Amino acid sequence: MKKYSNAMLVDAGDFLFKTDRLTKPHGKSARSAPPSQWEKQTSAARLLLDFYREMGYTLAGVGQKDLAAGPDFLKEQASSRGIELISSNLTKDGRKLFTPYKIVEKNNVKIGFTAVTSCNAVRYHRNEFECMPPEAALETVIPMLREKSDFVVLLSNAGDGINRKLAEKFPDIDLIIKSGFGAKTYSPQMLGSVPTVMTHPKGKSVAVITLKKNKDSDKSARVQNTLILLTTRFTVDKEAKTRVDSFERRFVQKKPHSKSRVMHGAIPHRVKLQHHEPQGHDMEKGMPPHPQQEKVPGSVEPH
Repeated sequence: MKKYSNAMLVDAGDFLFKTDRLTKPHGKSARSAPPSQWEKQTSAARLLLDFYREMGYTLAGVGQKDLAAGPDFLKEQASSRGIELISSNLTKDGRKLFTPYKIVEKNNVKIGFTAVTSCNAVRYHRNEFECMPPEAALETVIPMLREKSDFVVLLSNAGDGINRKLAEKFPDIDLIIKSGFGAKTYSPQMLGSVPTVMTHPKGKSVAVITLKKNKDSDKSARVQNTLILLTTRFTVDKEAKTRVDSFERRFVQKKPHSKSRVMHGAIPHRVKLQHHEPQGHDMEKGMPPHPQQEKVPGSVEPH
């Protein structure tokens, strides 16, 4: 991040849990050994949020799987670490469940972020919250962000079908960063006139995204994206690895002679990025890394 001093770290969601719903054990089962899935996965989520705080994430969109332990758990754990979560379409008793948007200013550049969560989440959390259709939730948010921001970025967990509708309805969106199901993008993929970007799942890559003012087009931004595979050539943070090893000793049952199963891509690396001179305003989107051997592609700029 030293090389990208004007960057912001953001995540589009689905970074905390592998499942859609966790059930909290009660009574005798709550004190059972080995530890319950609730204890294991919520402990992993707390550790992952610790890492996000220490890496300096600006904000994250709320994904369907992030709600697995319930909205109260998610809000409490993120808030206690100073991590801002946004979602424009989740409500409870007529009120927004999360902050619907945030305008972040850095180096005199204003980026307006908003987010949408997959409404499939309601299937697993009936009576806990409601979900507005993303198109309706963004009806007033996008025009307001367009007026007050230099760039408008949507963090979307809604899926490509909904993303396509949003891109058609709101062409003023400069960039959609996707989470959930979908293919990783080594270069921005266009939905109509709106570029979209998606990283590998489980923190196996980060995307370094550069937004530039576009003077030669009706669109306000040009988008460059470099997808960086976090391979074993990057140095693992020793302190973080010690904390993950401690977690695994407590929760992970390993078979004889098996290799360590790093929890959900949670070990941050000290990343030294090469061969990229940042221009304009950079954003780095991704989850804490997980070792993976792949070739790192270069960045491109769409026309």
